Amino acid sequence: MIKRIIIVLSILFLSGASNVLGFADEGPVENPYVKSIHLDDLSNSGQAKQYNVDDLMKITWSFDIAKGSPIKAGEQLKFYLPINFTFDQNIMNTVNKVSVLTDADGNSLGTTSLAGDRYVVITWNDYAENYFNHGGLKDNELIAYAGWNIEKSSHSVQVPINWGVKTNDVPATPTVTPSTNTNPTPATPGGKDDFIINKSGNYGNDTDEAGYIYWSVRINAAKLNINDAVLTDTMSQGQTLAATKKFEVWKYDLTNGWDMNKRTFISSGDYGNHGISVDPDLEQTGTTKFSVHFGNIDSNTGYEIFYMTKYDPEKTPDGTQFTNSADLTGVNFKKATADDVHTKDIFFIYDFVMGKERPGSHRPKKDDDTPVNPTPSPNPEPSPSPAPASSPAPSPSPVPEPVTPDTPAKPASKSVAKAAVPSPRKKESALTIALPKTAKVLTVKAVSLGLIGLVSLSSLTWFLLKRKDK
Repeated sequence: MIKRIIIVLSILFLSGASNVLGFADEGPVENPYVKSIHLDDLSNSGQAKQYNVDDLMKITWSFDIAKGSPIKAGEQLKFYLPINFTFDQNIMNTVNKVSVLTDADGNSLGTTSLAGDRYVVITWNDYAENYFNHGGLKDNELIAYAGWNIEKSSHSVQVPINWGVKTNDVPATPTVTPSTNTNPTPATPGGKDDFIINKSGNYGNDTDEAGYIYWSVRINAAKLNINDAVLTDTMSQGQTLAATKKFEVWKYDLTNGWDMNKRTFISSGDYGNHGISVDPDLEQTGTTKFSVHFGNIDSNTGYEIFYMTKYDPEKTPDGTQFTNSADLTGVNFKKATADDVHTKDIFFIYDFVMGKERPGSHRPKKDDDTPVNPTPSPNPEPSPSPAPASSPAPSPSPVPEPVTPDTPAKPASKSVAKAAVPSPRKKESALTIALPKTAKVLTVKAVSLGLIGLVSLSSLTWFLLKRKDK
């Protein structure tokens, strides 16, 4: 009976221990070439090493590949995105198409792409295989754009990050501040068909509209009577009105609601016939604010202003956010607003918006002198230098007594493919608790559980045997 109980308890213990170990994360695929990783906050470029949970992050892997490295055409080199982040898929899909990985002379080494939601991968081409047989490259860069993937918190927290690389030159525990989103007035308050004012916009295409942003302002889908209605539109810094490129006024018949098929274009020469005026003159350059006077608007009439603003993409830093605000006022009418409306693609990223690499983009440096670290081999016994003069063969020497070797020094622990683990801290918010634990921590817990289980099992066995003796 006792033997049966011991067997059952042993099975239960081993099952529990294996379950604990089963939670251990196998960890990221190791990348031996990465020498440093850098985080840039594109939303708040002035904040060093402190980021906001809502910010767009630029992640830069810097890596060296020495001459003779085992690079083969068609093979892939993976760069791990920790689970604290989520790729901005929209930006990444475009950037991967236009940001070509090259050598120091601009020759393509392969392509970059996303592999699932955890990796950016380089797929090497034939040129890369041949190149690294004869030369190396230093200071290569691979860039990704991502947002934070962590729980919301009401206060700042330190976020431990496992980057899956051997180097310690990484942001291991950055500080992340809580959301500052104040929920600005939505572009379409109340719904798509009953708004008083609605505003939207985005970047123009990368061909004939490169360097322009289009904006649309729609008013009175709510079918109100507004006397002396005036729309005032204000552009954020870096934009000026490009009326000669596009400035259109459309009048809607709202008898059957807001219907794109029930609108009429009003040319600038016909504004007066519809009681419309624009201030300042549309021919004026450098305009950052304009007003459209509609006169009296009845409940069956709505308007849309569709226009473009101009900006200089070559002087616009990545991470810039262009916004636009509009107000609708009238006599005995409560002002309606659409404040700080962003472009649909919130952040300006040159490669993404322009569909090409920014001129002067980073290029690696040639490194034809640093070979791949060879596998160490035992040094041969050194030959005496200079060679000793010949002499008669010496008589046999007595066999020396064995000498007890010194205790060998404990070898340094090997670096593992993970970022530096921060020192233990007091319990923080749910944000930190929810972050992933490494396999090392889980293994320690499993071993601890095992020891506790063995002690408990031994105690139970002793108790049962004693009881039997009685």
